[in-house]
Amino acid sequence: MRLLLSSWFLTPGSRPSALPGTLATGRAGIVLNALDEYGRSRTRDYARESHTLGTFGYTCEELYLRDYFTAPQELPERLDGLDLVWALGGNAFVLARAMTQAGFRDALQEQLHRAEFT
Repeated sequence: MRLLLSSWFLTPGSRPSALPGTLATGRAGIVLNALDEYGRSRTRDYARESHTLGTFGYTCEELYLRDYFTAPQELPERLDGLDLVWALGGNAFVLARAMTQAGFRDALQEQLHRAEFT
């Protein structure tokens, strides 16, 4: 598993060298929970990030952590189907709460053996 931390969004043509090419599935899950309180900007931000990651070869889908609040045991299987999880910034406290309630840390630990997972 690889970890890429960025303080700003990516733009097409600016692929960081730390971000590998699409490998196993070519699928990316975009986490927007830090933007839950911002409504309209979520749609715009998803479109921007999906477009950018698409230029890098990924097929994107939203990974909405609230879907796993009552069923965190299902999140590891969902992550198995992804090569990349891309979490957008916003309200860090809302994101941390969503990750905790969804069991994201434990689900992520189950991906440690996958060299292609970022």
